[in-house]
Amino acid sequence: MNKQTLIALAAFATALGCTAARADTMQRELNHHAAQEARITADEARGTLNPASDAAVHKQAALVDRVEADALAANNAASLRQLGYAERDLDRTISNALQAKRLERMHASVADAREAQQQRWIAAEFRRGKLGADQAAALERDQAAIESAQAALDRRGHETVNQALRQQHRQDVQDWAILRHHGEA
Repeated sequence: MNKQTLIALAAFATALGCTAARADTMQRELNHHAAQEARITADEARGTLNPASDAAVHKQAALVDRVEADALAANNAASLRQLGYAERDLDRTISNALQAKRLERMHASVADAREAQQQRWIAAEFRRGKLGADQAAALERDQAAIESAQAALDRRGHETVNQALRQQHRQDVQDWAILRHHGEA
């Protein structure tokens, strides 16, 4: 059922004798949900939602659609209140999804910066003669394994806290492995 149909049904319910205030409230709720749907579509087009968050947003939007249909059918204050709660929850789900995407981008930029720093350290230590070819090759293989593991997590679309901590630990070990050679020469 599209938004124009729901709006027409709200107008029809008004004509059948529901109070003007309730019809106005229903119209506001329908307009609000239409705006939410437009926001979801725009966010998807811009790529600001990750796949896991996108699924949660659509699940909540479907719930709002069902509650809207029930509110139109029941046409009472309790159903309008339920619709308001469902729309508020959808607003929160959209905000959380956008926040998750921002955190994901920040996490990626921090991981990329750290990887770049490690590459600079390896190159500098090799250039100074503090790392042999075998040691540099081993560090590069470790670096590649860390990057591959992170890419696999990124392809899944969601990284748990434990997975992030495991990756952080692998990066810490890599930092130590690179920098311990600094004092050996």
